[in-house]
Amino acid sequence: MRVDVVVPARDEGALVGAGVRSVFAGSAGLDVRVIVVANGCTDDTAERAREAGATVVEVAGEGKAAALNVGLARCRDGAVVFLDADTVLLPGTLARMAAAMDAPEPRLVGPRPLVVRPTGWLARSFSAVWTRLPAVTGDVVGAGCYAINAAGRALVPRFPDVVADDAWVRMQFRERIVAGEFLLVFPEGRELVDVVRRWRDGNAALPEAPSAGAGQNLGFVLRNPALWLRLPGFMAVLALGRRQRGWARSEGVRVAGRMAPGYTFLTEGTPVEGAYERLYALASRFPGAGVYGGGVSGDVRFGKPRGAALVETRLWERIGRPSGLGELWVRARAAGATPMVLPLGAGRAEPPPNPA
Repeated sequence: MRVDVVVPARDEGALVGAGVRSVFAGSAGLDVRVIVVANGCTDDTAERAREAGATVVEVAGEGKAAALNVGLARCRDGAVVFLDADTVLLPGTLARMAAAMDAPEPRLVGPRPLVVRPTGWLARSFSAVWTRLPAVTGDVVGAGCYAINAAGRALVPRFPDVVADDAWVRMQFRERIVAGEFLLVFPEGRELVDVVRRWRDGNAALPEAPSAGAGQNLGFVLRNPALWLRLPGFMAVLALGRRQRGWARSEGVRVAGRMAPGYTFLTEGTPVEGAYERLYALASRFPGAGVYGGGVSGDVRFGKPRGAALVETRLWERIGRPSGLGELWVRARAAGATPMVLPLGAGRAEPPPNPA
């Protein structure tokens, strides 16, 4: 199956390479091409994208919609994936999306978010509520990655000049399917408020409301007592976001270093299929953590590895080459590492198709 991936990017040198490489991970059997549109970049975005295997088109910089149209015009016939330059897909996601797009009728396909648990109270509260809203759990989110199949190309011949391109595309499709996963990183503090405000303003500029209104969302939360303690933070973000308007870009989530030259993979008990690949994807998004392992919760967070771990080889040698994950955890933290964990279960169940 032929799949072209369009990545609009403005000064995304820190993460664009990780995003491009994540597209190729687990895409065996597909004819994949990644087109990065370096949109008025002043950093090394183009260089890092080429190093990762992408075709790069450099333009002067006329907004995201214009960059999307430049990339779309260079796509071959077939399915097209639209990927934000700071988004990392989990291994095999592209293959699962391609399978979902293999249909004669127009389809919109997108991965579900695997949330990186925020550290601050405000962002943690917002994340806990937002990720459980029906419009998020049962539909293509689009905040980072979405795709249209070959039949759907007729519905999206060109992007209008809108901020909420993902919401606009979602409105064009009756059949929307969730497949695969991507790492969703929430900004913190003021940046979160600004980004949520941008989401709201972008949706408000569309001719139709693309999702449930505030009243419906509030009603859902009130019917779920487990979310009540998080509601004040969620409402605070929405209220603060009404104070001002304008473009907002979250710089905090784009901070990333370079990956280590080598990693060591450790396991305890029965190896989990795909564990190495999932942990490597996490390392590509957060290269500064040093240690990456399996977790017991459904999100990504700082914690003690279980079942398997990937550790920078230089760090592993420096702390005495521990073979047990408990010992690795203790020694790595003492050396200044901040181990991160994510769920490793293979064959994660996908939500059923969700015709709108």
